[in-house]
Amino acid sequence: MASIVIADEQPLIRYAVRQFLEARGYLVLVELDNGADALRKTRDLAPDLLIIDMALPGLSGLEIIRRLRQQANPVPVLVLTAQSNEHFAGLCLQAGGTGFIGKLDELAELDEAVRTLLRGHSYFPSHALGNVAPQIGLKAEEDQLKSLSTRELDVLRHLAHGRGNKDIAIQLALSESTVSTYKTRLQQKLNVNSLAQLLEIAWRHGLLSVMTAESKVDPIPASGLQDAQFHQLFDAMPIPVALRDREGRLQACNRLHLEFHGITEEQAFGIRLCDSPVLEPEQALRLHQEYLQAVDLDQPYSLEHILRYQEHRKVIRSWGVPVRDKAGILTGMICSNVDISEQDQHISALTQAREQGRSVRRTRAEFLHEAGEKLSALLQASMASIRTLGTQLPDSPILLLAQTDLRALHEHLQILLDLIRIERGSLVLLPSAADLILLTTQAVAGLNRRQSSADSVSLHIRPTSVHGWVDTRRYRQMLEAACEYAFYLGLADIALHCQVTELSHADFLWHLSITPGPRSLTTDWVRDLSHNEINPHLVISSHLAMLMDGELTLEPPVAGMPLVRLVIRLAHAIDPSTATTPPPDI
Repeated sequence: MASIVIADEQPLIRYAVRQFLEARGYLVLVELDNGADALRKTRDLAPDLLIIDMALPGLSGLEIIRRLRQQANPVPVLVLTAQSNEHFAGLCLQAGGTGFIGKLDELAELDEAVRTLLRGHSYFPSHALGNVAPQIGLKAEEDQLKSLSTRELDVLRHLAHGRGNKDIAIQLALSESTVSTYKTRLQQKLNVNSLAQLLEIAWRHGLLSVMTAESKVDPIPASGLQDAQFHQLFDAMPIPVALRDREGRLQACNRLHLEFHGITEEQAFGIRLCDSPVLEPEQALRLHQEYLQAVDLDQPYSLEHILRYQEHRKVIRSWGVPVRDKAGILTGMICSNVDISEQDQHISALTQAREQGRSVRRTRAEFLHEAGEKLSALLQASMASIRTLGTQLPDSPILLLAQTDLRALHEHLQILLDLIRIERGSLVLLPSAADLILLTTQAVAGLNRRQSSADSVSLHIRPTSVHGWVDTRRYRQMLEAACEYAFYLGLADIALHCQVTELSHADFLWHLSITPGPRSLTTDWVRDLSHNEINPHLVISSHLAMLMDGELTLEPPVAGMPLVRLVIRLAHAIDPSTATTPPPDI
């Protein structure tokens, strides 16, 4: 008398099947309502036949078959399910099941299936299996795989086993760049752009045989990947990995997945994300809905969540890649989770440190600005007192020196205050319509008056008339700082070149460049340059240029080339000499 174990969640189904089988002389050892008990009782009782539903709580029917086959248990397994279509029949066949019928089929079909399996044969009616027979598969993808070279297949095997480019290069005696080239070719030929997609192809086509450094590439087997090989790969993955079906039920996972979620094997298999025992219900439901949405869209997903795992806050990055059977039908997702809580904490710490630094800088800037303004007022009062005293002692060298020193000190203080205003964002430009040619000529004349020679700065201007909106005081400040820098380098004379670049939207670029003058070119001025000090005038000028949507740059000393370049962006202003007076109102 053949012994049978029945596992189905519905008690009425179990009762009907038991009555039917016992009426035909079979011995029903036990009825079970969950996958974990079904697997355990099948191991303990060693029945002649196991009849199971695919959708069992705890462990799904497919997972029970997988585990039995992984343990080399030869018990025939008949899947009796309401999910009676070609897709699920194919999954059952791939997992190692020996029979498949639908619950809506005639009872004669059940009788025939039981007798066929007990005789040692498989039972997959043609109407159930359809076009998912193992010999059919994905011909287009197999053709792509057959088009790969031996070396490409070798690299593909290693990539599918999760090895990096460096390890593959060592194993195959190639350079890392060559491995990268092969990887690019594989991605183009197989439309693969991730390890998970490589894993999916390997799973379907048996590319995950155990490899050694001396392994050769074997022909691609016609059958799919053996369960043991697939789970050996899962366990070898350095990150938590799980395989879920279309409804989100967990079908397979590795040790790291169990450790990540802090659950046991019995708790994990067959449960959906929304049934998670370690997540808060609302969070679990949201994850489950996002997974189902990705399945409906038939596309990979990558998301970040802030979750509470067993009262601990975690920042999780999760991703999933669709998995298909040989008929190209979506069967579920290969999923993974990465705990980025530590990374998130580092980012929070850096953000806090940045904000603290900003606060310190703001406090320092406020203090320096307030102290600078007070010091500036004191200097101005002192300068006024010395000027008054100078009227009484006009020939006093001490007073003249004091006036000079106080003016220099006040000038440097104003530069420091300007820098503080820029840092605080309180320095505001005050542009007005100006003739840049006239403005530059006047600034050069003032520089020449202050130099020892009357022709220290020669001016070369290409345009004849340029009118723009510019802060005239700040413009002169930048121009004078650039010229005085050139003189500070020890040049006898300099040449200042000006030109315009027209832009759209009524704007233009105003270019200034400083080169050594004729007398400087007759000396070995390049050899004598050794200026490494910070020039506060140039520092403020550089910031001012940026405020004018431009740039001030110092070039390396090369004979015949500019030492300083200044470019600023300005808006055109109307030339007063060409402006027309509007007619009077009548």
